[in-house]
Amino acid sequence: MFQSTLNFYSLLIPLILMSMGFVTLLFCKLKSLSNYLAFYAIALICVGLSLFLHSIFIPSVLLQLLPFVFGLYFLSCVLHAHAIYLRLGIQSNWKMLFILLSLGIVAHAYFAIWYDSQTLRMLITGVITACIYLNNPIDFFKIKPQLKIDRYLKALTITLTTIALGRAILLNHLVVPTEMISTSAMLWASTQLLLIVIDIIFLGIFISCSIQDILDKLKLERNRDPLTGLLNRRAFKEYVQQMHWVDQPTPKALMIIDLDHFKQVNDHYGHFIGDLALQHSSKILSQSLSEHDRISRIGGEEFVVILNNASPEHALNIADAIRHQLYQSPLYYAEHQVKLSISIGVSFFEEYQYFDHAFQEADDYLYQAKKMGRNLVQSKFSPV
Repeated sequence: MFQSTLNFYSLLIPLILMSMGFVTLLFCKLKSLSNYLAFYAIALICVGLSLFLHSIFIPSVLLQLLPFVFGLYFLSCVLHAHAIYLRLGIQSNWKMLFILLSLGIVAHAYFAIWYDSQTLRMLITGVITACIYLNNPIDFFKIKPQLKIDRYLKALTITLTTIALGRAILLNHLVVPTEMISTSAMLWASTQLLLIVIDIIFLGIFISCSIQDILDKLKLERNRDPLTGLLNRRAFKEYVQQMHWVDQPTPKALMIIDLDHFKQVNDHYGHFIGDLALQHSSKILSQSLSEHDRISRIGGEEFVVILNNASPEHALNIADAIRHQLYQSPLYYAEHQVKLSISIGVSFFEEYQYFDHAFQEADDYLYQAKKMGRNLVQSKFSPV
């Protein structure tokens, strides 16, 4: 039933793969790392187990177990492909993956138990492997990753798909006779070695991606206000400084926004409701802006907005729309209805060197709006 020549070295690569998978999975759980790394860890365990079973049984027994052994292999491909797609932000085609997994198991059962054909088994393995990795080909080839590490991941996936197809075709029709495939220990060893090299490269890329995720998360936490999720004062200053290097002389508007009577909200309803009011206001402000604009919470109840490529008329329309929407959208919590309003000072500038002057000007107009009764938008274009 078991191989008479079985020794530690014949099991080395399967054990290495399973160990890599278990260690990576444990590390993912302990450190709460990205899901794609966990999926890849399980894929390593599955492919290692399939190689382990392939190594320990004699050919006659292995032939009966091939559907199960290759079921594990195809499952590892499904999990691996899903890990890649998760990282690249592509939706896995689960219906197609289920069909391919089922087709692979059924085909290996037929061509192993009822009609023994190693040539067709190898060809089917290569084709189904390639199809699994390209289960959503339109989105896969259409996506253009921004990070270099993600471009490497996409390129390596294409390479793996090409190897899976090319190996099946070359071994069956151009290089190796069918009987040699079954008896060549060197061929089997080289196949295992190629597999572990590819898996180690993928593991290195996934770990690098996970580290990048951690760095991005830390950067996001550093740059975001924890209560509202908006840019904090530090991040806003960095954005303004970056304008010095990439700035083009285009019309920009600067808005300084302040919640009216916010201290009274805190005193009357409590700080919990006050925090909800800030979150409520932040959401309305953010929804009114485009992806090219920037908004930051720079103080307790004070916000600042930069509108890029905005004419004075357009900027004032946005400011008044924000003011009106917030005033018409009270905060509801339990039995409380909290009416909110904002005052806005607006200034205009074109180049970075005029930002400080524009900021002071907007602050002056904000003070003017509050002095005139609040719930107003004031700028140099406002009527006196």
